[in-house]
Amino acid sequence: MSSLSSVTPVVKRALSPIAPTLAGFLVVALGLWLVAGVEHSNLWAHTPYDSYTLQAMAWRDGHVALSQNYEWLELAIFKGDYYVSFPPLPSVVMWVLTFPFGENTPSGAVGVVYFVGGLLALWALLRRYLPADQAALWLVFVALGGTILSLVSAGQGASGGVWFQAQLLAFFLTSLAFLLVDGKNKIGWVIGLSCLALAVGCRPFNLIYAPALLWMLSRHLGEVKLSALRYLAAPVAVLAVYGIYNFARFGNPTEFGHTYLPELAQAGTGMFLLSSVPTHLHNVLSAPSFEAGKLVIPQAGGFAVYLTNPMILIGLAVILVRGVRRKADALDAILLVTILLHAVLLLSHRTNGGWQYGTRYLTDLLPVATYVVARSGLRVRSAGAVAMGAVIAFNLYAILVFQSAT
Repeated sequence: MSSLSSVTPVVKRALSPIAPTLAGFLVVALGLWLVAGVEHSNLWAHTPYDSYTLQAMAWRDGHVALSQNYEWLELAIFKGDYYVSFPPLPSVVMWVLTFPFGENTPSGAVGVVYFVGGLLALWALLRRYLPADQAALWLVFVALGGTILSLVSAGQGASGGVWFQAQLLAFFLTSLAFLLVDGKNKIGWVIGLSCLALAVGCRPFNLIYAPALLWMLSRHLGEVKLSALRYLAAPVAVLAVYGIYNFARFGNPTEFGHTYLPELAQAGTGMFLLSSVPTHLHNVLSAPSFEAGKLVIPQAGGFAVYLTNPMILIGLAVILVRGVRRKADALDAILLVTILLHAVLLLSHRTNGGWQYGTRYLTDLLPVATYVVARSGLRVRSAGAVAMGAVIAFNLYAILVFQSAT
């Protein structure tokens, strides 16, 4: 009996972090199941909005351009040929999947995998600084307390569409980048920096996190030496491949194709305009309205970032509070500037995301906001948990309202 009693505490300690973690992921799964089920979304099906599979099939035929125009997709027209106007990394994944599935790749399922992969990376990051129950609370809030859930289950047959695949894969890779570069493993630093470079092949603006990650690397190394360049070789090589691919298509290593979209060519304007920021900022700060007692969700332009991506504002608040308490360090300053600059760049986009629930583009900030919260060790108290639950309930309901209205 004495030996059994000595083993019991060990077993309890081993199981104590597992229970809240499993509970957290179960809640996320239930939230996704609820939204997908009510919308009758088939998360395993191929979607006609999957430009990446079209690109992958073209590669298999030995071509960079597509064989024809697809009017419902955002294709660039350059010298009479049609090109996918998005960075190419998701096409690499779909190229692999075309071998077992052909042109009917499971677009929606790929989005689910990216979503879960990103959550696992953020959970590991949170667990580095917080106990399991706190990490689980923040995990559920990241997954269900905002816009990202609508990217996984987009409705209208759009789950796995080109826009959502790009953001979800970038979410996964950028989350991995912060997790690995923040860690102590040297191989992890290389992989983490490479993950960020790969994320640029989904969302080019994510390159803005390079200074923060390089600062983290310099702190690991103690001082910058020439030997540090070995950590940069792989990510630089990844970026070089993008440049070569872009040059092969458009004669410009920094051109992914948006310049040659027909709508931009006809308008004679750029894709990113600082003059658009005030209008888009107004949109993402505006609350939804009620008509005849019913919630009305804007179909485009975004709304209420404090409800649809509150994690970003929490991350900003954490840095500011650390500054007021004189606990902020150089990395806090870099992250603050980076978050604000990234937000401005995203808000300068001509359409600010077009048709969307919540604030779709600002979802790109979730990995860095979660990292800020994690490294601060911020714990959720009872009142905070109630507020988080209310925000999650709102988003689950509002996503369903949004989808039913489209």
